[in-house]
Amino acid sequence: MKVETTMLNGVLRITPPTMFEDFRGTYVELYNDALYKEAGIKCDFVQDDISTSSKHVLRGIHGDQDTWKLISCLYGHST
Repeated sequence: MKVETTMLNGVLRITPPTMFEDFRGTYVELYNDALYKEAGIKCDFVQDDISTSSKHVLRGIHGDQDTWKLISCLYGHST
C-alpha cells in the first residue's frame, strides 16, 4: 500500500494494498483495517459505498470535521 500527501490539507492519496488482474478479471482490496492503521491512518471507516456519477460530477467532498471519507477512482484516473 502506498500513502502520499496531496496539496489539499488532510487529504491523502492511497494506492490500494492489493490489486490483481488475470484472465478472469480484476480484484482490488480497497480497505484493510490493519494496513491502514499500520500506515498511520487511525480513523474507523464504518460504511463503504459506491456511487457512479455523470461526466464532470464529483461526489463525496462535503462533510464536517468529524467525518472521514474514503473516495475511490473506479474508472479513469485521479490527478
